[in-house]
Amino acid sequence: ENLLFASGATEKCGRVDNGDTITDSMDIEKRRGITVRASTTSIIWNGVKCNIIDTPGHMDFIAEVERTFKMLDGAVLILSAKEGIQAQTKLLFNTLQKLQIPTIIFINKIDRDGVNLERLYLDIKTNLSQDVLFMQTVVDGLVYPICSQTYIKEEYKEFVCNHDDNILERYL
Repeated sequence: ENLLFASGATEKCGRVDNGDTITDSMDIEKRRGITVRASTTSIIWNGVKCNIIDTPGHMDFIAEVERTFKMLDGAVLILSAKEGIQAQTKLLFNTLQKLQIPTIIFINKIDRDGVNLERLYLDIKTNLSQDVLFMQTVVDGLVYPICSQTYIKEEYKEFVCNHDDNILERYL
């Protein structure tokens, strides 16, 4: 919903709580506040058309998610900071890796009470991938970027260079 709104594809940002999201159109999805069936939408971002497939996150609908994998050029795996890594998270991530689908892990709800980002970071590194960088942190309930356009941590530069030879050559 935020991508749709930020790209100008919608005039307001829908909310699951309000039952007015673009991709959750079935009555059961609106009532339960969860995605049941995969749905597609598109945005134009910096002149590039991006097709988005919103898939269910609940384990009961895992087959619906797996059916969309053949259509993906890349994936954003959304992980709740509050609930952490769940069985379906591991299953989906491992499948994406086996299919060699580039994947970004996006952690939402990082500003919720009781969230331990350091523990989650270690869980991700232990159970999903060592290739992890946090892009934001939370201080006193407020979300802050870790790096700015003018300042990038050295470990982040090294991380990117270790994963892309073209960038490494330009950096050196």
